Amino acid sequence: MNDVKFTATVAESDKIIAIADRLEKDCPTLDRLSFVMDLNACHSNGTPLDFDKLLDFPQFDFLHDCYGIMDNLNRKTGKLERFFLPRSAQKA
Repeated sequence: MNDVKFTATVAESDKIIAIADRLEKDCPTLDRLSFVMDLNACHSNGTPLDFDKLLDFPQFDFLHDCYGIMDNLNRKTGKLERFFLPRSAQKA
């Protein structure tokens, strides 16, 4: 069984919180803890994210990535499924 890793640094975690703050303005019913964990899991388990890029995105691209990660993350592995690739994914 694969365990999900949560390896974001303190600086990355601060940016994840800023992203959650921004998303919460549009979605007040957001399950904040789950979203923060989703971003950390995505970033730590195979799809590193450029958090600065995500924070600076226009609204459409920002929501695309946030909701796409929430909808396509396998919470047992931390990997994205269904061929979803966030626009803020770091280039290989």
